[in-house]
Amino acid sequence: MTYLVPSKTKPEQVGLLLHLKDKKADLPSACERVWVGYAYVAYLHIPPTASPWDVKVREWVNDSGLFGGPPEPIPTNMGDHWDFSGFVAQPFRTMEKNYIDFRYSLAIGIAERVKGTNKYKRELDATYLISQDIFYNAQTVITVVDNKAYGGGWNALKKDNLWIKLVGGEPAD
Repeated sequence: MTYLVPSKTKPEQVGLLLHLKDKKADLPSACERVWVGYAYVAYLHIPPTASPWDVKVREWVNDSGLFGGPPEPIPTNMGDHWDFSGFVAQPFRTMEKNYIDFRYSLAIGIAERVKGTNKYKRELDATYLISQDIFYNAQTVITVVDNKAYGGGWNALKKDNLWIKLVGGEPAD
């Protein structure tokens, strides 16, 4: 994990850059291993003068896929999982009287999808979970906690196969 706070080289990025690898990505199988990702915004406060953020609060959403692309799971043998969770601070440079309070969780997993279908095995091969709190004004405070999440984490995502439904799939078994 890399913490990104405003600096001289990247003054516009505030948050966390996450990099995960799948050591089993190239093993032969009847299923393909895919990255699945989900986001949960527990709380968001932005200055009243800021443009509204288009985020759902207190609801797990699909965060799979490539930046700017469709929210679709990516096979792990196509590369590592990179995820930036945070925001671009450029519009908020003069924040002395205003602030952003952003509380967020990220759940990332490796799932097995039956090749050529949209069917997934119910059990995930690997899961990762973080919670992140960012308080941003004239100074920045970022708190990250592993294996803890707002919104119930993987327990909530596994209930009634929500994680499969959010990627538009169905259970294979």
